[in-house]
Amino acid sequence: MLSLSAPFRLASFNIYNFAPPGFAFYDEENSYTEQQWQLKTESLASIISQANPDVLCLQEVFCVESIKALLKPLGYQYFYKQQNPELQWGYLYLKPINMICSKTPADKVASLTGFERSPVRITINHTEIICLHLKSKRPKVEQDDTSANAQLVGSFVSDELRQCEAQALVDYMANIDHPCMVVGDYNDSQTSEFLKPLHKLAGSKFLNPSDIATHYFGTQGNTIDQLFVNQAWLSANPNYQVQVLDQHLQQQPTYNHQFISDHAMLVLTTN
Repeated sequence: MLSLSAPFRLASFNIYNFAPPGFAFYDEENSYTEQQWQLKTESLASIISQANPDVLCLQEVFCVESIKALLKPLGYQYFYKQQNPELQWGYLYLKPINMICSKTPADKVASLTGFERSPVRITINHTEIICLHLKSKRPKVEQDDTSANAQLVGSFVSDELRQCEAQALVDYMANIDHPCMVVGDYNDSQTSEFLKPLHKLAGSKFLNPSDIATHYFGTQGNTIDQLFVNQAWLSANPNYQVQVLDQHLQQQPTYNHQFISDHAMLVLTTN
C-alpha cells in the first residue's frame, strides 16, 4: 500500500493527441505515421521514466489501450477514467479523456460533475487526487461557422465555461476537510480572471512557478498546467519540491510540439 507520509511523487502531463496510427483525431487529416508514433511513444516513455511518478495524471488520451501498452512496462498497473473517448466511424476520435495511472491501487474512485471533460478523482491514504482538463480558449462554435462574429461569441462562451468549471471545483473543495490535490491542464494562467474563483479558497495554493512556461504554441510559452492544493494538503505536506520537465520543448520546439507534446510535465515530490 502506497503511503503519502513516505516519499511520494506525482506527475501531470498533457500528452497531446494520443491516438495511434490508423486513427485520426478531430479531423480525418490529423493522424500520425508509424515513424511519428514511434518518436512520440519512445519520447513519452523516456520522460515518464525520468520522472518516475507513483501516480501519473494524463490529459488528452484518445486511445486507452495504447496508453496501457505504453505504461504497463513502466510499472503502472491501475488505470482510472470517468468516461470513454468519443470515437466516430470507428477511426475518428472527437473527444479525448483524462486518466490517472498508478503503480498501486486507489482506495476510492469517484466522479465530479460540472465539467465538459470529466475529471478523474481517486483517493490514496486519505489524500484525494483530481486530474482535470478545463475548457480551452478555442472558440466554441459550430464546426462550419468561421465568421468573425461566431468566433468572438465562441471565445466568450469558452471563457465562461472555463470560469464555471473553476467555480464548480471551488464549490466542491469548500466542503471537504481532507488533503486534496487538483492537477492538470487549466488552460489559463494562475492570475487569470477566469480562475479567480480558486483564489476564494482560504489557504489554497498553486505550487508550480507562475513564470515557467508549461505549454508552447509555436515559440510562445504560457503557464497553463497547474498543481493546485488545499490548506489541508499543505498542512500535511510541509516539505515538497516541484519540477517542470520541459527538455522536449526546449531542444526543438516546433518539431517536438507536433509529435511528442506541446506541454511540459509537472512533477511534485513530497517527503
